[in-house]
Amino acid sequence: MDLFFPMLALGLVTSLHCVSMCGPMVVTYALKGTEEGTVAQRAVPNLAYQGAKIVSYMTVGLLLGAIGSVFDLSAVRPFVMVAAGLFMIVLALSMTGRVKWATRLTPRPPKFLFRAIAATRRKAVADAEENRATLATPITFGLLTGLMPCAPLIAAQLNAAASGSALGGALAMFAFGLGTAPLLFGFGMASSFAPKRFKEKAMIALAVVVLVFGVTYLN
Repeated sequence: MDLFFPMLALGLVTSLHCVSMCGPMVVTYALKGTEEGTVAQRAVPNLAYQGAKIVSYMTVGLLLGAIGSVFDLSAVRPFVMVAAGLFMIVLALSMTGRVKWATRLTPRPPKFLFRAIAATRRKAVADAEENRATLATPITFGLLTGLMPCAPLIAAQLNAAASGSALGGALAMFAFGLGTAPLLFGFGMASSFAPKRFKEKAMIALAVVVLVFGVTYLN
């Protein structure tokens, strides 16, 4: 339980980064077929995504906690936090679409994860064209989220590995996922009502926020 509240706070603080990384995916795919639905109908895929994401986080935390119980990882934690801060700064520059070298340096999902995301995207598009909505899409994206190369997520995973036990790692990642949920859920709900032009401008604003958090990580 020692890590629960710090990890919850980490999730809350870095949830703006989650919006920049996963927000476009949620808006573009997880909400397909709900554009004309009621508020409750728009909320269901968001809740499905968040639930699946937390399950994914906990599973990874369970494995890392079990592995970390064999090794002492506390000594490398500060170096990982510095690397995470640098990564967030590069990510923020790439999000603007105006810094080519930053775009090239931004890590991409592994090929198998990219293929899984692409396959889910194609299914979501096909469902939308047929005016058919399914929870399989947001659930699949949520389960894949735990494997994304994300700086705050990597920092959280390191803390899970350093928790000393499988249960501690799972609990730490549950707290982190819970912290990221409110803002991303609110973003998904708001975006289902927002015009496309607003979403494009929001990405620039999010890039500035991520840049600030990257500098904070370095500090």
